[in-house]
Amino acid sequence: MRYLNTKNIIAAGVLLSCMNSIAWGAIIPDRTRIIMNESDKGEALKLTNQSKKLPYLAQTWIEDTKGNKSRDFIVTVPPMVRLNPNEQIQIRMITQEKIAQLPKDRETLFYFNVREIPPKTDKKM
Repeated sequence: MRYLNTKNIIAAGVLLSCMNSIAWGAIIPDRTRIIMNESDKGEALKLTNQSKKLPYLAQTWIEDTKGNKSRDFIVTVPPMVRLNPNEQIQIRMITQEKIAQLPKDRETLFYFNVREIPPKTDKKM
């Protein structure tokens, strides 16, 4: 009988913990990268509630690289939406007039954020 060495046990534990963390999210975007040009009026993204039983709220917003919420250059519409079980909805990212003020000699990075808000439970803690 072979004994598992410590490295194999640790590697298996890390892999299992990574797979487990993926399963926790109910609200899933259809992609992880969105590239917009200055001339673009906006971009659309789909969010899906993968829960089979529970509705969730999805709150969306844009942040700059320092973590500051910004509505000056790009806004998300709607900023908050309810998704019923297995429902899919489209979120629009709309550029604002101030986007023309961004540097033209380099790219500017913004982060699209989604917060899923679960329904209130009836259980007392």
